Amino acid sequence: MLKDIIKKIDSAIPSLFPVNPEKFNDPVAFQTEWKGVKVKSGGASTALVQMDENRLVYKPSIAGYVMGVIFIIAGIFISWLYFFMSGDKPWFLLLTGVIFALSGVFIFIQASTPIVFDKSTRMFYKGRKQPKIPDTTDSKHTVSFNDIHAIQLLTRLESSSSVDNSGNQSRRTRYYRVYEMNLVKHDGKRKYVNTFGKDDLARHDANIIADFIGVPVWDGIDG
Repeated sequence: MLKDIIKKIDSAIPSLFPVNPEKFNDPVAFQTEWKGVKVKSGGASTALVQMDENRLVYKPSIAGYVMGVIFIIAGIFISWLYFFMSGDKPWFLLLTGVIFALSGVFIFIQASTPIVFDKSTRMFYKGRKQPKIPDTTDSKHTVSFNDIHAIQLLTRLESSSSVDNSGNQSRRTRYYRVYEMNLVKHDGKRKYVNTFGKDDLARHDANIIADFIGVPVWDGIDG
């Protein structure tokens, strides 16, 4: 119930990066939302690799694993400082350590989860377990190629926070553009694939995947 209400409120808020669906000359584009599916990506770095003639896979890069480990170690170290400090202990220090450690675990898990486009089963899926047949019961992790209408690219904002070193214990938030790739189904519903820091890489990967599946790219990066 609450999730549906939040979704309706979000749908009513205009996008910061509006896209004109008319340019795609497809009625499904008008049914499709042009705001990001994700609010924030995990930050894990992945690379698109063609494993064989039947499989395109987003595999974790070394940077993804390293980032996760760095966050975990930083979180443990910050928490360790809190427990070994004498006198008044700033509670935000422990909170920062926990957030760093949990973020590292999340990044590491995300980095180790493959994202697969498989022609042999005609399935898109996330995870190490390959579906043997189109699995309509696991729509959260799988999409049949037959249900994919287009590849969507769009721009959205992400943010990162850091502690202000001026001594007032405030946090500074920095906003930056990222580029999101989604699969669009025939009914206009979407499935999130990946987030990119560079628009040229997003377009490069989208064209490879679109050719592999046999669908068009709806490039809404520039509106």
